[in-house]
Amino acid sequence: MSFPCELSVTKFDHGYQLVRNPVSEIEKLHGKHQSWEDKNVIPGLNDNKLKKVSGDCLHIIGEFDLKTADSFGFMLRHSNKSAGTEILYNVKRGTLTVLGCTVPLPPIDNKIKLEILVDRASVEIFANDGKKVISNCFTPAEKATDVVLFANGGELGIDKIDVYEMNSIWEKK
Repeated sequence: MSFPCELSVTKFDHGYQLVRNPVSEIEKLHGKHQSWEDKNVIPGLNDNKLKKVSGDCLHIIGEFDLKTADSFGFMLRHSNKSAGTEILYNVKRGTLTVLGCTVPLPPIDNKIKLEILVDRASVEIFANDGKKVISNCFTPAEKATDVVLFANGGELGIDKIDVYEMNSIWEKK
C-alpha cells in the first residue's frame, strides 16, 4: 500500500541515487491548511505547536533544524486514550524510525526534511527530498485524530511546517 509516487534519479555529492516522492496531484486533495515558521520546540514546556491539527488523513511537510535536540518526532493519530503512532528521528544515531522500521538518515546542514502522508490505514514518510522512504500499514485507534510534535534532550527549530487535511479521492466536495 502506497500513495502514488514518482521515481527519479538525482545527483548528490556521493553520486546518483534513485529517489521517491509523492506525485504532485496529491495537492488536489488538500483541504484545510495550517502553517508555522521560525518556531522552537523546547522539551518539557508542554507546548505542542500542532495542537490545533486534527484529522485522520493528513499531509505534513516540514523542515527542521536539529539545534541541540537529541531526538524529535511526531505522535500521529494520538488521543487522550491512545498514544498514537510515533515517528522518531534520533539525532545521535542519524536514524528515522516508525512502526519498527528504521532507516539511516544523515542530516543536511544540521537539518531534516520530512514529508508525511497519513491516511486511515497507512503512513508514509519521505525524508530529505525522497532519499529515504518508509511506508507502513497501521491501525490507529478509532477517533484518535490529534498530532503531537515533540523534542527530547534539547531545542528543535521549526524552519517551516505545513499541515493539510486531506479530502477523500472518492467523495466530491
